[in-house]
This record gives sequence, structure tokens and C-alpha cells, in this order.
Amino acid sequence: MLKNSLFLITIICIIATGLGVYFLGGIDQKLLQDWLQQMGILAPIVYILLYVVGTLLILPSTPLNLSGGAIFGIWWGTIWTTLAAIIAALVAFSFTRSIGRVLMAKKLAGRWEALDAEIRLG
Repeated sequence: MLKNSLFLITIICIIATGLGVYFLGGIDQKLLQDWLQQMGILAPIVYILLYVVGTLLILPSTPLNLSGGAIFGIWWGTIWTTLAAIIAALVAFSFTRSIGRVLMAKKLAGRWEALDAEIRLG
């Protein structure tokens, strides 16, 4: 079951990467710049939200990172991508420390206490 799930996630990630590369290659730069001008401050906010969601869905980060540079240019792309990566890491950490912890405690039932004690001591 786990092998099938990992295989399916891998296939989805490969397809997402391919689509990202395909769409990045077919973007009209002038049209994109006009769209960014119209969106104003919402453009980086939307990018950051999409980056966080993509990271939480375990999508490959390469297309996400490259799209930041392609959309905003090298300097602003680096800034927005770094900020998005930090926010995504914080959200993922918060999720795993709260909801993920409860789910793992139920799944590991008897062994959880010993594992949790080791982690707390480390």
C-alpha cells in the first residue's frame, strides 16, 4: 500500500515538474509583465500562497523556484522565493507538530511513548 502511494506521489511530482517546465517555456514575457503590473502587490502574495500550497502538496520545488525568477526577475524572484520557502517551512513544521503529531501518536500507539521520550531527551 505504501509503495503504491509513494509511486503515485512520484508520478504526480514528475508530471507537475513537466507541466511547470512546459508552461515556463511558453510564457509571453510582455503579457506576463502587463499582468504583474495590473496585480500590483497581489502578484507576490499569490505567488507565495501558491508556493506554500505546492510545498505542502510535496510538489518538486525546482519549478516553483524557477517560476519565481521567471515571473519577478532574478532579484525580486529570489526575495519572494526565499520568503515563500520560509513561510512554507513554518507552515509544514506547525502542521507536523500539531496535527501530524496526533496522527502519528494514534498510528504508533504503543511504541509512541518510547519514541517520544527519546526525541524529547535528544
